[in-house]
Amino acid sequence: MIDEVDITRYKYYLKEYLNRYHNISDFRKAFRCLNPNHEDRHPSMYYSTKYNICKCFSCGKSYDIFDLIKIDYGLTNFREQYNKLAELFNEEYKQVNTEIILNDNYVEKDYSSYFNYCFRKIGNTSYLISTRGIAEHLQIKYRIGYDEERSLIIFPINEKSYFARSTINKGKYKSKGTSYLFNEKLLQESTPNTLIYITESIIDALSLETINSDLKVISLNGTTNIKRLLLLAKENNYKGSFIIALDNDSVGKTTSELLKLQLNSLNIPSYVNSLISTVDGAKDINEALIKNKEKMVLYKELLMLSFIIYILCLFQVVTFQDDTSWASNNFVPFREILRYNITSKLFIKNVLGNMIMFMPFGLFASLYLKVEKINLPLMLTVIASVSIETVQLVIGRVFDVDDIILNLLGGIFGYVIYKILKGIGEKLPKFCHSEWFLNVLAIITLIVIVSTVYLI
Repeated sequence: MIDEVDITRYKYYLKEYLNRYHNISDFRKAFRCLNPNHEDRHPSMYYSTKYNICKCFSCGKSYDIFDLIKIDYGLTNFREQYNKLAELFNEEYKQVNTEIILNDNYVEKDYSSYFNYCFRKIGNTSYLISTRGIAEHLQIKYRIGYDEERSLIIFPINEKSYFARSTINKGKYKSKGTSYLFNEKLLQESTPNTLIYITESIIDALSLETINSDLKVISLNGTTNIKRLLLLAKENNYKGSFIIALDNDSVGKTTSELLKLQLNSLNIPSYVNSLISTVDGAKDINEALIKNKEKMVLYKELLMLSFIIYILCLFQVVTFQDDTSWASNNFVPFREILRYNITSKLFIKNVLGNMIMFMPFGLFASLYLKVEKINLPLMLTVIASVSIETVQLVIGRVFDVDDIILNLLGGIFGYVIYKILKGIGEKLPKFCHSEWFLNVLAIITLIVIVSTVYLI
């Protein structure tokens, strides 16, 4: 039996069929009638987007793609017409090799052609972008589609499996094929630095990627798939770590802790994410995304302003200081550090000052990168410090390798402060995560940053 969805899908290929096999490219104009018995050579046939047919207004004939296959190839049997279309479009659409059925009884099949059809229709709905706040480029990245007839968003998992979300009925999800994890291929190749987020739904996974496109995210598609996650992690000898970001309800919290224990039993580091709890009333990551998009998050804006001001102040300090004509370049580590008396003002200014000056850099770098390990903040601190010293050398000031060492220590202390604050923040009462508290904290941070840099 032939699936009615596939019949509809093939009918949508008419425009492409006309272009490819009848050399018709401009569908705004009439073209010669395709009726072999119509002798009039004047253009009188039009393509109808609405009905997926071409109609001649001279002889009155109208054809869908199956009618044209019958005319062009002399195929009277509908199955033969269907197979011919599958053959003609095989370059772009994989032919279904298994039995196609009309009911919901499960028969494993290849959904590739259905995915391609739905992907072409994703522009006909704004559900993901306007309602869910998902970045548009992710629709292309994951070839997300839209089944217009059933009002379903189609999320391909692999060729034989997909997940569907109704755009009409809230909370209505449907899956087809064997149950797989979304993005489970991420488990196949890993290093000790690999960090993967785990969410319950695909929508939540896409929400995280909308927030930060560099994140690697897997969705369980239901907590029942936890066993599969553990099995794949073990089979693929997963070397990285996980951040568990399940729903912010009692079930999600309990499941998160159990999953963490199970992963730890496999010697896989895992952490329970606190992102959702920072947004009042959000039950999952997508809801947190929507709530944050609905308003300006003041504390985040203030923190960004703090960082910008800090960088400007840092530039002013390292390029417009007192006259240094008396000083000389230093390429010997610790030479300048060891010559200062620990109680002198020069020690406080040049040694402690260079460390304190880069503590905010290490703190902000760790905050915005949201890393668990020091590697990346450390590398960025070294790059920033070396760049500053090089600029000083070019503009006629001095290059001091000891400054780089001290800046690096400051960046390390900044990372340590970030880890301490993060650990404290997760244990603080709920009001400390509220908007007003974070706003006040951000304002204090802004004042401290500006004051500290200029006092040095």
